[in-house]
Amino acid sequence: MQQRLLKTSAFLILLFATIAILTFVQGIEQQRFRRFNNRYTNKLLKSKNTNLPPYKVFYFKQRLDHYDFSNDKTWSQRYLICDSFVDPKNPNTPIFLYTGNEGDIINFYENTGMMFDIAPEFKPLILFIEHRYYGESYPFGKDSYKLENIKYLTSEQALADYVYFLTENYGLDMKRNRPVIAFGGSYGGMLSAWIRFKYPHVVDGAIAASAPIFQFTGISPPNIYTQICTEDFRNSSNLNIYKAATCDQVIKQGFLQLQSMIQDSSKYSYLTNKFKVCSPGIRNANDVNQLINFLYQAYTTLPMVNYPYPANFLMPLPAFPITVVCDRIANGMVKNPTDYLDAILQGANVYYNYTGSIGNCNNLTAPDSPSLGDEGWDVQSCNEMVMPIGNYPDTDMFLSAPWNLDYQKNYCYQKWKVVPRENYVITHYGGKRILKEATNIVFSNGQFDPWRGGGVNIGTEVNEKIKLIYIEKGAHHLDLRSSNPLDPQSVVQARQQEVNEIRKWINEFYSERRIKRRV
Repeated sequence: MQQRLLKTSAFLILLFATIAILTFVQGIEQQRFRRFNNRYTNKLLKSKNTNLPPYKVFYFKQRLDHYDFSNDKTWSQRYLICDSFVDPKNPNTPIFLYTGNEGDIINFYENTGMMFDIAPEFKPLILFIEHRYYGESYPFGKDSYKLENIKYLTSEQALADYVYFLTENYGLDMKRNRPVIAFGGSYGGMLSAWIRFKYPHVVDGAIAASAPIFQFTGISPPNIYTQICTEDFRNSSNLNIYKAATCDQVIKQGFLQLQSMIQDSSKYSYLTNKFKVCSPGIRNANDVNQLINFLYQAYTTLPMVNYPYPANFLMPLPAFPITVVCDRIANGMVKNPTDYLDAILQGANVYYNYTGSIGNCNNLTAPDSPSLGDEGWDVQSCNEMVMPIGNYPDTDMFLSAPWNLDYQKNYCYQKWKVVPRENYVITHYGGKRILKEATNIVFSNGQFDPWRGGGVNIGTEVNEKIKLIYIEKGAHHLDLRSSNPLDPQSVVQARQQEVNEIRKWINEFYSERRIKRRV
C-alpha cells in the first residue's frame, strides 16, 4: 500500500510538473505576442475557407523606416497566427512564414492551404504578416497614399518589416532556436525568394511559387506575358463547335472591331447597350478605351486563375474558366459568325460575373481585383517594380501597345511625383547570377500562368541547392493552394518535392544548432 501511495504521489508530481511546464511554455509564447504589440485579440477567428483552422489577429509595433537612424516612428502592422498544429512540448517548433503581398492578408490565408495541409508533419507555428500599405496595415492611416508618405512603400522596407518581426519575437542570430521557412506566391513568392537572398541568416528556406523575379528590363522580353495568355486561349479552342477560327483569333477580331469604333461617336450608344455599361455609359473615345482595358483585364487575368476546380481567389470562377470562355465564344460564333463583340463580352462575363451577382451593368471603373490593393501596386510599379509588359500583335491577341518606359516614367511622375528605376530590383536583389550562389529555395511555375515567362524555369543555370519545378496544367501558384481531388498529378508531385526540401532544410537547421530533433 505504501509503495502504491509513493508511486501515485510520484505520478501526480510528474503530472503537475508537466502541466506547469506546458503552461509556462504557452505563457512565454503569449508574452512574446504581448510584448511587441500594442493590441491583439485572443479570439479565434474562423476562415471563410471552412477547411482551414482558425487564426488570431495581432498588431505588431513596426518601424516606419528601417534605414533612417534618425527616424524612430512606428505603426501597427497586422498579422495572423495559427497555432493549431504547434507541439507545446517542443520549444524549437518550426515557423512557417507567409510573406504577405499586395492585398488583404486574410485573402492569402484563405488561399494558401498547402501550408496547413503539410502542417501535421512539421507542427509549425504559422504566421501571415501583412505587407505595409495593404489590407489594414497602413502606416499613416487614410493619409498613407499622400505623396509625402508613399516613399516608405517598397519591397525593401517590407522585407525589413518581416525580418525585424522575426528577430524581435524569436531571437537574434544564434538566439533563435526555430527554423523559419518562408512561403509566398506571385509578388509574395518574389518576397520569399528575396528574403532568402538578402537574409539567409534569418530565413532558412523559401517556397517561391509563381515568382517572376526575372520580369525586369533586359532579362525577360516584354511580350512574353501576353504571348502565354494567347497560347492558353488558343489551346482551349473548341474546334468541334466552331471550326472557322481559334478562340484567340475570335478575341483578337473583337478587340479590332472595338478599336475601329474609338473615334466613331455614332457607336457610343450602341456600345453602351451592347456591353451593358453602367451609367453614364460610353460618351467619348476615352470611355471606349476604358472598355477595352476592362476587357483586357479579364483576358490577361483568366490565365492566372485557370484552376482545375471552382475557385474565388480573385473572382468567383468555374473550373478551367478559359475552357468555359472559349466554349461560350464558340457557341456564340455559331449563332452569329460576325458578332465578335458579343463573343468577347460573353468571355469577359465569365471573369466579371460568372455567378450573376454584380448586377445588371458593367462598372468600368470598379477595382480590377477587389481583394488586391491596386493603388499600392500602382505606387510600387512606379518606383522599383518596373516590370516590362506590352501588347505585340505579332505574338498575341491584343491591340498593339508596346512597352514604353518613357510613357511609364511620365505617368509615374505626373501621378506620384516619382521616377521609376528600371534596374533597381536586379541591382539590389540580383538576377540570374544570384542563383549560382543562393541556397534553399524552390521555384515553381505552372503551364497556364503567364507570369512563368518572367519566372525561374527549368533550364535556368542554378546550383544544386535551388530546385526548379514545372507544373503541367498548373495556374498561378496552384501548388500553394489546398489539395483537391481535381488536382493534376503534376501539382501533387510538386508539393511532395517541396515537402522533401522543407524537411531537409529544417533538419539541417537542427543539425547546425545541435538540436536533437528531426522531422
